[in-house]
Amino acid sequence: LILTGYRLLDALVVFQCMAYSHVDELPCKTDGTFITSCLVAAFFDVRAIMMLLSQVFCIQHPWKRKALKVVVDLHPDRGFMRIGSNTIPLSEVSDIKRETSLFYWLLSMLYMLAGLPMALGSLTISSFDLLAGLEVCVPILGCVAILREIFGPSLFVKLYLSFRWILAFKQQDRDELGRSVLRNGLPQQFMAG
Repeated sequence: LILTGYRLLDALVVFQCMAYSHVDELPCKTDGTFITSCLVAAFFDVRAIMMLLSQVFCIQHPWKRKALKVVVDLHPDRGFMRIGSNTIPLSEVSDIKRETSLFYWLLSMLYMLAGLPMALGSLTISSFDLLAGLEVCVPILGCVAILREIFGPSLFVKLYLSFRWILAFKQQDRDELGRSVLRNGLPQQFMAG
């Protein structure tokens, strides 16, 4: 972010304008396309970070931070589980699995990876003179940023869980993927994010 800020100031030629402040005609020209692309990239990166903070880490407003309220109603007619504002009918809960702490650390790291400013990073890296083999990093990082915008900030977690099911050793774990795909609405939710 610091490098991108510097590049924005450099695109505005602020440093040259300050050096020639005593001259009547300033030799300042702004690079409008770079500024516009940086502002669009910053919007997408901040949007992804805000979605992660509000939906994953449950920090919508850090100054209004409240404990997450979890309500479970076990009544046979209306059984549900409410987490914050999301309500899950207990009839849709088929089983409960316990995972290791490493699994949750990995999910947290993948969500943090999705929160990195990839769009601004690709623009910043593109402004450097890279070695011949490293030039491919810019379009790759840009493509990952575009995929993050298409599939949502949970892209890396979805990929990890998909590969985990596809490469499962047990037949029961592989069948679980098939059952989840056949559920009503899940393919649309997977694609839409």
